[in-house]
Amino acid sequence: MRLIACAGLLALALAGCATTEGVGFSGPQWVVTQQRDAFNDSITKMVTFGDYSTSSGIITRNFRYYPFVGTYNGELFVGLRSGGRQPIPTGTVQIRVDDQPAWTITPSDTPLYLLPPANQAAGASVPGVSPELNAQVKALTEQSMQQVARSMSPFTAVTGDKAKQLVGQMLAGKRIIFRVVGINQSASTAGQAEIDQSFINGVQSLGLNI
Repeated sequence: MRLIACAGLLALALAGCATTEGVGFSGPQWVVTQQRDAFNDSITKMVTFGDYSTSSGIITRNFRYYPFVGTYNGELFVGLRSGGRQPIPTGTVQIRVDDQPAWTITPSDTPLYLLPPANQAAGASVPGVSPELNAQVKALTEQSMQQVARSMSPFTAVTGDKAKQLVGQMLAGKRIIFRVVGINQSASTAGQAEIDQSFINGVQSLGLNI
C-alpha cells in the first residue's frame, strides 16, 4: 500500500490547469517534475510533455495523452499518461520512435506505484475460516484488485530492459508518435511529440545510466 499511495500524489502534481493560451505561457515542451512522498520519503521524478508550461508547472488537457520518462527511487519507467484535471484510464498504448518498430505497453506492464489507490478492504480477513484459507483469499483478492487498478490507471508504463531500450531510442531519435489502442482501430487516440534538447536535458537530470 505504501507504493500505491504515491500514485495519487503524482496524478495530482501532473493535473492539468484550466487556462487559455496567452502571454506568459510557452508552447509544447518537455519539463521535469519531482515529488517526495510525505509518508515513506519515496521520490518520483518525471520528464513529461505538456501543451504549455508555466513557472508553476505544465498544462495538459482532458482526453489527451502525453508521453513520459521517469524514475521511482531510481527505477526507470516510461510510457503514456492521460492529461487534464480528470485523467481517464490509458489502457494499452503504442509508442514509436522515428522509423523504429513500435513498442506496445499494456496495463499489466505498469508498476504498482503508478496505480490508483487500492481498496483497503482487499486485505481484510474472512471470519470463521482457517488462517491458510484466509491467506489464499487475501492473495486472490489483492491480485484481483491490482488488475482492476491497472485497468483504471491514468498511467501505462513499462520498467526494466524494455524501458531502457525505449528510452535509448528516444534519446537518439527526433520524434515519437503514440496512440492509445481502443477496441478497434477507429477508437485509438494518436499523438506525437518532438524530441528536442529539453527532453535530453530532462532525462540527463534523472541520473540514468542508459
